[in-house]
Amino acid sequence: MVDSASVVPGINFTLRPRAHTGFGRITGIVNNTSRQLVNGAFVFAIDNNNQVASFAITDKNGNYEISDIAAGSYTLISEAFNYQEKRTVDVVVDYLSNAAQTISLTLTPEPEGTTAVEHAAVVDGFALQQNYPNPFNPSTTINFSLAEKAHVTLSVYDMVGREVAVLVNGDKPAGNHSVNFSAGNLASGVYLYKIQTAQFTATKKLVLMK
Repeated sequence: MVDSASVVPGINFTLRPRAHTGFGRITGIVNNTSRQLVNGAFVFAIDNNNQVASFAITDKNGNYEISDIAAGSYTLISEAFNYQEKRTVDVVVDYLSNAAQTISLTLTPEPEGTTAVEHAAVVDGFALQQNYPNPFNPSTTINFSLAEKAHVTLSVYDMVGREVAVLVNGDKPAGNHSVNFSAGNLASGVYLYKIQTAQFTATKKLVLMK
């Protein structure tokens, strides 16, 4: 006990180094070209095998933290609704000398008119909608629209292009359609879903978070 009227001598401390866990972390902020912070942006750490090693979602202040990531070289990819995808150069995580990397990312808004074209396609033509909810666990819904009767293939792929599920493979009438995708047997990560007809092809990303 030390107070303002006393001196306590002879107290010694010995520090012991904490063992390295072998993991590091990547932190930073995501903003846009107007220097506004972006809330709800995804930041993915892609390893040398083009697999998603880990990911984070920015908070209301644009901050993200990818924790407990193994030492190595990664490419960061950031995505947000109404923004173009942003890729960085390789980020090296070395837990011996750089326990934490701080990387800031700037997203560019989609060109004017992009959203309006997509909305028009939903009503008048072929369209593939973003799945909802996203991220999801373990199931999500994918909606698509057909301007006319067509043979439709709707499949899900992992990030190296391997097909992991076929949701639709057959003739569908013109109109709006909804498909449920259950991914209980898949690992957490980013996947692609692709629709193909004779007249239309589109691909979007979905995130499974268990």
